[in-house]
Amino acid sequence: MALLAIALHEATDVAIVLGIVATSVLLGTHNEYRAERTIEALRSRISRRANVLRNGDVVQVDVAELVAHDRVLLGVGDIVPGDLSIGLAAGLECDESALTGESRPVEKRTGDPAYMGIAVCAGSGTGIVVALGDATKYGEIPRHASAPQPRTVFEAG
Repeated sequence: MALLAIALHEATDVAIVLGIVATSVLLGTHNEYRAERTIEALRSRISRRANVLRNGDVVQVDVAELVAHDRVLLGVGDIVPGDLSIGLAAGLECDESALTGESRPVEKRTGDPAYMGIAVCAGSGTGIVVALGDATKYGEIPRHASAPQPRTVFEAG
């Protein structure tokens, strides 16, 4: 539109169009900046922590600081911070619906796996970290989703 106004020698129209475009860009940039600052503030306030047994003491650590073979203490309301092998369980039940679609909590016993991202619904227990981050079952989801899918019989047909 501005190019047409320039071609037709309409200086007022050019000024109006360029003013609107400049205002739009400034407002968009300002809003984007504010949104990013808000997200940064929220991220700084939210930290997932886990109770871990280290050197005989229970300490709270940021999930990002977990390492393989850490012994994690689990209780009602906790989110499993990595893939664990359950060591001890006392009525431990976990909601695995996000991963498996199970409609009811699953009872966990010694030796059972507990996967990152699932919620502890009942009981308590401990688990040994066997995988973290992208190496977890939850971390496999993006890899499987982006992998090429085999051709179906219908597609080959």
